[in-house]
Amino acid sequence: MERFTRPCCLRRPTAMQWGILAVITAASQATAQPPGGLVFTNRIGSNLAYCGLLGGPSGQSNFNTPTLTSDVISLTDPGGPTWGSSSASSQLMSTPSPSGLTISASGNAVRSPLVVFGTAATADVRDQWTFTLSTAVHFTLNVSVSATSTESVVSTSTFLFGGTSIVPDLGATPPPYSGTLTAPGTITLVTSGTLGPGVYLLSMLSRAESNANSWPFSGSFQTSINLSLQPSASAILRNAAPNPLSYTSNRPILGGTWIGTIDVGSTGHPFAQPFASSSPAMVALPGGPVLLIDFPVIEMASPLTGPLAAFGFPLPFDPALAGLAVYTQVVHFGGASGLTLSNAIDLVLGC
Repeated sequence: MERFTRPCCLRRPTAMQWGILAVITAASQATAQPPGGLVFTNRIGSNLAYCGLLGGPSGQSNFNTPTLTSDVISLTDPGGPTWGSSSASSQLMSTPSPSGLTISASGNAVRSPLVVFGTAATADVRDQWTFTLSTAVHFTLNVSVSATSTESVVSTSTFLFGGTSIVPDLGATPPPYSGTLTAPGTITLVTSGTLGPGVYLLSMLSRAESNANSWPFSGSFQTSINLSLQPSASAILRNAAPNPLSYTSNRPILGGTWIGTIDVGSTGHPFAQPFASSSPAMVALPGGPVLLIDFPVIEMASPLTGPLAAFGFPLPFDPALAGLAVYTQVVHFGGASGLTLSNAIDLVLGC
């Protein structure tokens, strides 16, 4: 039987070491792009509050560029001999990042009992963002919309997220993703899935204002929307003739178990062993096999026998590992037929 000699630089990783390999891989990806090639393309936002008599205290800010925003308006009218006191405040915080968008808004409007002349008290916050993706990406969406009011109906609070292609995760809430709150209460949504390449829109509108024209009046709202993008896990087969297609795997999903399967018996060799690298390669070796991963490499499992062999290990649910690439290939060896190399599978850790 042919003796297969393992280079001294090879070792078999534990699940923790697999995570370390991914971190090392990340160090070589300093030019990594945002998940999905995220680009914010348009924005229409505003923050508004006013109170008192017509022409009384007011403030408004408009936002037309997709940049970080933190804007607060707080107004008070103490009232006078013929009108009561009133106040209004509103706040908008929008935080875009290479991996998503967070919008947070709050406001309140208060006015005292009617004296002679009525007063206003209104808080209004709205924000709408448009972005594009060039590749598929995994997403998580967390939404919370709540409102209070001394009236039975408070001005509308809404949210909307939609776009070109949204495929929910198994068991997750399917689209459309939108909601309207027209009475005191709360709307919550937690969902996840995959976004395909295309154009997407995320928007919210919240307003506190008396609809029934009542005095006294008190209303408030609080809205929080977080859209987080993570690279989608992928396992892409890559090959060059004459390497046999003997190696398959599932996607390396963080928090799950990654499993590779080798058709050991397909090549006539009694043993097979999988290896991993941080870089791909394309090197024809003497005798014909093509090396598809670059050195240094590490063992992913001990030599395996067939006819079918499976190997794998759990992956930690660590968002820092999302998007990391690992390149894998199997060596078939033993017997009198020398060795051959399988197809490669290029893995991207993700959700």
